[in-house]
Order: sequence, then structure tokens, then C-alpha cells
Amino acid sequence: LSSADFSDFLSRVELTNDFLEYDKKLIQKLADDKTLLENKKAEREVAVQRCNEILKQSENKKIELDQKISDVNTLINNLKYQEEYYKQLADQDAQEAKDLKDLMTLLQKQIDEKAKYEGDMRWPLQIVSDGSNYITSNYGYRTHPVTGETESFHNGIDIGTNGASPPVYAANSGKVIYAAPKGTYGNCVIIDHGSGISTLYAHLSVIKVKSGTTVKKGDLIGYVGSTGRSTGNHLHFTVMLNGSPVFPGDYVKIPYKYPVK
Repeated sequence: LSSADFSDFLSRVELTNDFLEYDKKLIQKLADDKTLLENKKAEREVAVQRCNEILKQSENKKIELDQKISDVNTLINNLKYQEEYYKQLADQDAQEAKDLKDLMTLLQKQIDEKAKYEGDMRWPLQIVSDGSNYITSNYGYRTHPVTGETESFHNGIDIGTNGASPPVYAANSGKVIYAAPKGTYGNCVIIDHGSGISTLYAHLSVIKVKSGTTVKKGDLIGYVGSTGRSTGNHLHFTVMLNGSPVFPGDYVKIPYKYPVK
């Protein structure tokens, strides 16, 4: 309205339209920039959330890994302990075998070389049919029940008694040449029967004979127990020929199949 003339009026209208168009574009750009910024902000928040999730997962994985490392270290330590423990048991087995051999060599002086073996032996326990006595481990190679060692040689037979402590009898007449504790055998009795044949009775709870005494077949020599290295009440019975273990079934009729239980 303040234009000087109509031409001035048109110029001003055109200029005003240019300003309005510019302002419109500027407003649109600001709106677009705002939308872009909001989208970027939303994307950033999503990225931050994802990073936090990944970080949390990483922390959980680290905790799991640390636990697994701890478990593995514990297992390694346990295996080392078990290896050392079983090595000690194996060494004890080897030492026990040596001790027995040395013992028999020592006891040769007590053996009456003139004594003659009287024939078949009797079973060292009372034979029962109720299943309370049974063979738990036969003569020969086996997996050791304590050490777990495979191909471990068992120099006799083990007769289980269901936890009971029945009497133990001399398998044959002879002379008691050892009656005392003996390492992993526990309370142990050895009888010389003549002709180089002897019997060993191990893990006894009580010994009822003395070294140097003479016994007859069937005489009481002790009671079943679990002394020495043993997993429960049983009699370990060994027959030896000239100090070396032999299969007991060649000298005494075994009344129970292996294993009955």
C-alpha cells in the first residue's frame, strides 16, 4: 500500500513472494533436518542399546568362561591328585608283592623241609548255601577295586561275607610261620603245609594263632575282617608253591562260582 506506483507495488509483491518462498524452503529444510536428526538419534539409541546388549553378553560369556577355566583347573588338580594317589596305591601294590616275596624268603628258615603235604585242602570258611559267602574277586588279572588299575594281578581269591565276621579255618595241617599285621594285607596268617606249599589268610579282624604253633586242618586261626587295604569284610586267601602264588583251585575245591553276587 505504501508503494510509489503500480510498478513498485508489483516489485514489492514479487520480492515478498521470494521471501515467503525462501522462508518456506528454510522451514522445510529445518523440518527435514529435525526429522533426520531424530532418525539419527533413534538409530544411535538402537546402536547404543545393541552395544549394551553385546557388552552384557560379553560379560556373561566372560563369567561363563572364567567358570569353565576354574572348573578345568579344578579338574586338572583333581586328576593330578588322583594320579598321585593311584601311583601311591600302585607303588603299595608293588611294594606289597616285594614284601611278600621277601617275607617268604625270610620264612624259608622256619619251614620244615621234611614235612609232607597231606593232600587236598578244605575251604577256609564254613560252606553255606544262603549266599552269605561268595567269591568277590578271583585269582589272576583284574581291574583293581581300589586303584582302578587294569591288568592288576590278584594273587588269590577274595571271599565276601556280607559284612559278617565268620571264623577262618586252616585249609590244611601245618606250622604257622607268620601271624601278625602285614601292610595292605592287614592282620595276616601264613601256614606252611609241607612240600613247599603254604597258605595265606589276609584282612583278618582277629588272629587266633601264634607264629611257630602247629595247627590241624580245620583249626580256628582267626575271624574275617577288613583290616589293611580293603573295601569291606572279606577273606583274601592265597595258596603258594615255594613262595610263589598259584591258582587255589588246584589245591582246594572252590564251592562258589565266580561271581556268585
